[in-house]
Amino acid sequence: MATKKQLSHAMYTVGLITALPKELAAVRAVLDEEHSKPGDFERHPRDKNHYVWGTIGAHNVVIASLPSGVYGLVSAATTASQFLSSIPHIRFGLMVGIGAGIPRENFDIRLGDVIVSKPEGDSPGVVQYDLGKIQNDDHFHRVGSLASPPDFLLTALGKLESEHLLQDSQIPNILLEMLQRYPALANPKNNRIPYVYQGAHNDILFSASAAHVESPGNQAGIVHLDQRADNVPRKTWDFLHSVLAWAQWLIWFLVVSPLKIVGKTTPEFVPSPGTAGMHGMMQAEICASCDSSKEIKRQPRSSTEPVIHYGVIVSGNLVVKDGVSRDKILQRIHPKCVCFEMEAAGLMRTFPCVVIRGVCDYANTHENDRWQNYAAAAAAAYAKELLLQVDPVDVLQAPSIRQIMEELTDKVSVTASNTEETKRDIQDLKKIALKEKFENWICAFEVSTVHNTAKRLRHKDTGKWLFEHNDYLSWKRTSKSSLWLYGKPGSGKTIISSTIIEDLRTSEVSMSSPVLYFYFAFNDNRRQSLDDAIRLLIYQLYFQSGVARDMLDLIATKANTSRETNTDLLCETFKTVVQGSGGAWILLDALDECQTRADLSANQGLLSWIQGLINSDINIRFLITSRPEFDIKSTLGKIANYLIDLSGASIDRDIEVYVSDSMSKHHGLRRWFSEEYEDLREEIKHNLTANADGM
Repeated sequence: MATKKQLSHAMYTVGLITALPKELAAVRAVLDEEHSKPGDFERHPRDKNHYVWGTIGAHNVVIASLPSGVYGLVSAATTASQFLSSIPHIRFGLMVGIGAGIPRENFDIRLGDVIVSKPEGDSPGVVQYDLGKIQNDDHFHRVGSLASPPDFLLTALGKLESEHLLQDSQIPNILLEMLQRYPALANPKNNRIPYVYQGAHNDILFSASAAHVESPGNQAGIVHLDQRADNVPRKTWDFLHSVLAWAQWLIWFLVVSPLKIVGKTTPEFVPSPGTAGMHGMMQAEICASCDSSKEIKRQPRSSTEPVIHYGVIVSGNLVVKDGVSRDKILQRIHPKCVCFEMEAAGLMRTFPCVVIRGVCDYANTHENDRWQNYAAAAAAAYAKELLLQVDPVDVLQAPSIRQIMEELTDKVSVTASNTEETKRDIQDLKKIALKEKFENWICAFEVSTVHNTAKRLRHKDTGKWLFEHNDYLSWKRTSKSSLWLYGKPGSGKTIISSTIIEDLRTSEVSMSSPVLYFYFAFNDNRRQSLDDAIRLLIYQLYFQSGVARDMLDLIATKANTSRETNTDLLCETFKTVVQGSGGAWILLDALDECQTRADLSANQGLLSWIQGLINSDINIRFLITSRPEFDIKSTLGKIANYLIDLSGASIDRDIEVYVSDSMSKHHGLRRWFSEEYEDLREEIKHNLTANADGM
């Protein structure tokens, strides 16, 4: 099996959402390529979605599906919110699946057609029919509003609509390609219905008032082989069944299959040998007891290709399966609505998108499941054709959905369900918007990778002496204290820094105050100045203190751009926010590699900034590592409460432990580890340790 491509999660810009497993299967089947889960993808702790990654045309897409067996507006809203919490950079979305077509006079809609949401008047293309007020004149007054899809997506929608006026849709070709790639969709096992056109004879429309009458022995519109007539012997039944199956297959092979190959018809279901009668009854059989006088006669179509309809989709938590109720809702809501479904309104609150539905029934009592798979496939095929019309440059230049929702936050009314979970999801969206404003304002360079690298380089048995050192223990116990660790180049200061950070994080002290850190580096221009350090310290403080986050959200919201955040403002901001948070632990590594440490102007020099905070009344515990250079020694030698020299016996013991372990693991030295060579080993170890000279 070929290895799947793996991309960074940041490269995925299009979100597709499905509600049912059969819809997810259809969308996966039209992917040009399915990818492995991105290695850098980190799911939000509250995100319960399942994701499928892949490509359609020039777009990298990610598919999310609602939890199995849980449908409706709240589930859709929760899925969308969790989607954006884990993948906030998505530019736009499509909701793809099945729905009920709404037939009316002068509007010819058939099972298997495709319905696409399109804004009309004050509607973004989707209307929630169970959220509003019924007024005295029986007029329905909608409450709240839903977000419209982005303009560039509507432009592509209009372009595709005009394209279909000039030439045929590509849906039949996409469906045929889908079945060629996944033959199991055309010939499924376990009595499942194939993802192919089900035939005009299975598309019977009754008037709204014509209630379905159940035929004797018919359960849910599905018939199995053991439901044969009792007066037919089993051997006779099996023989007739086999003859019928082979006859159907032969007709399909000789007549229908060649037409499909040249593109003359949409793929249509024909049973494989041995499967006849296992994919559900004909609708004429299901509705055999219904009043045939109430059947609405329609002209046969010249083609089996799906017709695409654009208009307003009505959405709500109720399943509508009655023609009279259906028409009453339409009169109150929007008489020109073209589709009923159950998820889109929940989605549009937090995930503005285009909704694509394959028609699987007419929202009446004559419903059966026969058309659902083909309708899902037709909707997925249209979604692919639409994406092929969307310019990838427009997508990259477009704002993310969370940026769009930020602009709409003040306008969005409470249209979501009153459940606590949905309320939390809406709050999450607001937090995402505020977080993005803060990140744009602070422009910090994340150094967690530097910290993680230093952590990995530490030998597990080194550095233990430090945690037993009296000065280190006193520093941890004393408020408003500072500790300076100094040593020559290569003495392990950075690795010791990472060890101290982990010690602070895992001890009780971190429960009361945030642990902040910064690693200076002469070979990285993003890690050389006080400005660089203070930005990252503020960034870390934002995520460790709720008080700091609230203060910084307010500051960032009032600031126009990051250009306002000069070093003076950053220093004052940090001082104010860290004081409001009750103090902090601050570790600064490799102070000697900072290029602005000696600037004596207010808040520009790192040393003067440190001195100012130490002399303030804020409960800050500083730990600083550096070489003992003159300017650093002159300042920290006077103001630091505790000093530890990273040389001498303790460091030598660490080097000896490291050398000994390295020798034992070295393939070429294993033969010297017998008892007779013990003196030689000790001599090698001693010489290496001595020549290391504390490094």
